[in-house]
Amino acid sequence: MTVRAFVATRETRGSGAGRRCRYGQEMPVWAWIEIGAASVIALSIIASFAVAAVLGSISSEVSQLLEVDSYASTPMKRAEATAARA
Repeated sequence: MTVRAFVATRETRGSGAGRRCRYGQEMPVWAWIEIGAASVIALSIIASFAVAAVLGSISSEVSQLLEVDSYASTPMKRAEATAARA
């Protein structure tokens, strides 16, 4: 089964290394499948880079929000500890 995409001209008829694909020559279905598969792979790579960029910006913003300050990790003074228990 072939998809008619090109018509062979007099210069292109026949077989061999000198044969070129010109308008009107038939293009096999497998060529269309290969083009489609390459397009899907390229689009998925582009989409994955876009998702990675968005997730990278989100993670940098979250890490800035969760930044631990030194005063938050110091132990409480005795007066503050007794006031917190009461």
